[in-house]
Amino acid sequence: MEQKVKIKQERNQKNQNSLLKNKSLLKRSITGVFLVIAAVGWMFSGAVYLVDIFGTKPIWSAYTFMAINSLLLMMAIYEIVNLRKGLNWNISIKILVFAMALILLWLPLGNETFGPYIYNDKWFSFWITLVSWIFFILLFLIIRFSVKNFTYNDWAFICFWTFYLVFVFKGVNFLMLQEQFPRHLGWATFTYLWVIILSNDIFAYFGGSLWGKHFMAPRISPKKTWEGAIVGFIFGVALSMTTVAILVEITKIDPLPIYQGVVGKIPMYFVYLGLSCLLSALTQIGDLLFSLLKRNHNVKDFSNIFPGHGGLLDRLDGFSLVVLFTYFLTFLLFSNL
Repeated sequence: MEQKVKIKQERNQKNQNSLLKNKSLLKRSITGVFLVIAAVGWMFSGAVYLVDIFGTKPIWSAYTFMAINSLLLMMAIYEIVNLRKGLNWNISIKILVFAMALILLWLPLGNETFGPYIYNDKWFSFWITLVSWIFFILLFLIIRFSVKNFTYNDWAFICFWTFYLVFVFKGVNFLMLQEQFPRHLGWATFTYLWVIILSNDIFAYFGGSLWGKHFMAPRISPKKTWEGAIVGFIFGVALSMTTVAILVEITKIDPLPIYQGVVGKIPMYFVYLGLSCLLSALTQIGDLLFSLLKRNHNVKDFSNIFPGHGGLLDRLDGFSLVVLFTYFLTFLLFSNL
């Protein structure tokens, strides 16, 4: 009799777990659809700046795209600051962090002349940006000695992650809005990057679910396996190379024109193959980096802004490192033109 009761309880528990899993999957799927729609709208707002739909380089497009990115940066900074909520930081520190991030995002670097950065040609100099960055670093050092709960560890944490996220969104602005003849970035660049990121994410999940046996970093990300990572890497490279071939052969658009060498497409495809392999690896490294950040602060998600998906930083893990690397690479190459 007791055994029958136990079997019935186990069966009910399994049914309940299955029901909760289905509800969670439904919530995640619905949120995912809205995120895709929002991402398409976000890309469109910036893409029309370099696509002759509403006229040549409509300035409102650049302002809209950068304003959205400013809002996203504020959301990301909020999640970073919220990780240290147990310290009860002074409100002035929080305001300063948000103000610093916003100001540094809009200060140009080098010869950024796209969108609102057109003023850079007229009066803006690089030393103004450099002085601004140094000013904020020194200001936080002063706060370190004046605020009781603000330690060197807090100072390093806030400076690193604020600067990291600022450069990520600077990279987003640059990769979408920059045009410097004969190299053209924009929607095709982000299409290439998104294919790499999403392919790694989706196929690593399925690969890990089907064949995952060897855990990659159980203390950082308990569910991530080497089998899943390999499957994600392979599909990320294969699908991104397919995307490059479609864009180059059909639309005649080079999504990331960093190679300007020997005439011919074969060398260009070899460069893209190496780049796709590198970016696929960076996608998974970025995922582990943000998982480590959450693990160190004992949180499952950065926030609950997106039901079933966590916070904004949960969606920007692999994306951020890929964008950061691509930004620095293209910025340096374009600066040498």
